[in-house]
Amino acid sequence: METSERKLSSIQPYHKNAKEHPEKQVKKIAASIKEFGFNQPIVVDKEGVIIVGHGRYLAAHLLGIDPVPVLELDLNEEQVRAYRLADNKLNESDWDDSIVISELKLLSPKMIDLTGFDSEEIEGLASADEISQLARERDIDLGKYNVMTVEAPEAPRLKARMSFYFDSVEEFEAAKRYFKLKGGELDTKKLMDLVVK
Repeated sequence: METSERKLSSIQPYHKNAKEHPEKQVKKIAASIKEFGFNQPIVVDKEGVIIVGHGRYLAAHLLGIDPVPVLELDLNEEQVRAYRLADNKLNESDWDDSIVISELKLLSPKMIDLTGFDSEEIEGLASADEISQLARERDIDLGKYNVMTVEAPEAPRLKARMSFYFDSVEEFEAAKRYFKLKGGELDTKKLMDLVVK
């Protein structure tokens, strides 16, 4: 399949696109395109309606890039509808936090910004990474976070041990009191209460 250059005016966003693209995300996509190039074409159907690439389309408008690389697919209407959903859904998966952190540590602040990870996400990943390294210990003070690891023998779908971290000392102390009463074991009936709080 070959891509072609097309004017943005010849491309139409799909009016029922199910994937939202907030301004913050579009700006991140635009920054990525500016740094790395427009390396993924916008995929359209025979009428020029976008199948895949609404975010890139909006970013191109923001950057003033015109024309843009486009790939036209010869699919029937049902295939187009399914592909729109599949492209977004099939890209969803969990991250390996420790690998993400190790890769981010090798990047400059500018390049980190271009990955799409914001500071809160990175902070969360780093905290999770620290927790996993300290999972055999209990009641650990990491400075900003208070970390506690508890047994979860009644939760076959969960790991044998679970770590929780708390922004406030008050939450941490309340959880410590609860698990002390439970002998350090996780009562699965109370798990949702703990997570929600």
